[in-house]
Amino acid sequence: MPKKINEMFGVTEEALENEGVFNGFIDIDSKFHVDPHLLEATKIFELENSYQRFKEHFTKIIYLLQATKSFEDRLFRAAHKELIFPEPPFVSLGYSPEGSSGRGIGPGIAMNLTKTAWEIVQAGITDPVIFELVGLIEENIGADRISDMTICIIFSDLLAYSERVAKNLNLNTVYVEVSGKEFWLPAVLGSSSPTVLIPYEILNDLPIANGAGDIDRVCAYNEELRNRVNDIIGDSWQNETKKKKRITKRELKNILLNHPEVLQNLVEQYKNNPAEKYDFEKDPSGQLIWYSIAKEYVNLFPLLLDVDKVTPENILQVVIKICNNFKVLIEANGLAVHLWNDSKGLRNERFAHCFFLA
Repeated sequence: MPKKINEMFGVTEEALENEGVFNGFIDIDSKFHVDPHLLEATKIFELENSYQRFKEHFTKIIYLLQATKSFEDRLFRAAHKELIFPEPPFVSLGYSPEGSSGRGIGPGIAMNLTKTAWEIVQAGITDPVIFELVGLIEENIGADRISDMTICIIFSDLLAYSERVAKNLNLNTVYVEVSGKEFWLPAVLGSSSPTVLIPYEILNDLPIANGAGDIDRVCAYNEELRNRVNDIIGDSWQNETKKKKRITKRELKNILLNHPEVLQNLVEQYKNNPAEKYDFEKDPSGQLIWYSIAKEYVNLFPLLLDVDKVTPENILQVVIKICNNFKVLIEANGLAVHLWNDSKGLRNERFAHCFFLA
């Protein structure tokens, strides 16, 4: 079975919950991401200035790009440098299929992002909040990378939070020096690798804005704006081609930059909308609840493999036996009911994958 953070540190789930800690899995990538929109309302002491820090970082970039004359001058290069974000260390969050860290933003993606930001500034949009929505129009920028850049900007705040929680819960710690500051961060006993704890109240399971399909959600409280945007996109899209079924980010960027007033309205609507917190108690997308359900069923219906060890000779039979047992649990022992959420909606495919893994 995979292990959750509380199990690795030998504390109860309630203990982490009381400290506001997201109790994710150590060895399974989370589908949650740090949502900068949620930073503004956080009650975590160490993060009370995090959103201001986030905005100041991108305000600086806006100033540089406002003074930029071409892609060759030093101000553009300075803005580009500010948009390079390494993979956040010690953090197990993201959509990365390669491992338990995000991918960060390297020089190549940062260059494309800087050019797009310069075009947006040239169109008259200078609100730093545009960087929270850049996933709408920039290729290779999604919720995972926006989360990574947010973590990088507020990293010292998250370290201070993790240090306090470790002290409050008497967790094992290791010494870490980051950017000239010293921290004692939680670490699993016997390991020298620290863990950065993330407050669940700044996490979301939905992309912040990851393409044309998310515009309706950004405009959720303004039907007039939503209809206007959809009309502009629809008309422009029909003029482009009738062969394709889906508008690309590049095409959406061209459309919105030709209608900068609409892009500005999107920014204002996004700013005025209340940030939507994920309901961790009900866990509607099933990101966490599969674990406790699976543990219950494993205890109720244990599977005896009747082999001393798995070998090349018996591995096929072992796998078939496991698959058949899972089939019986689904079809005859009531496991199927958990494939639907409380609203009678079918949970996503990943939920079934995690079920089978457990």
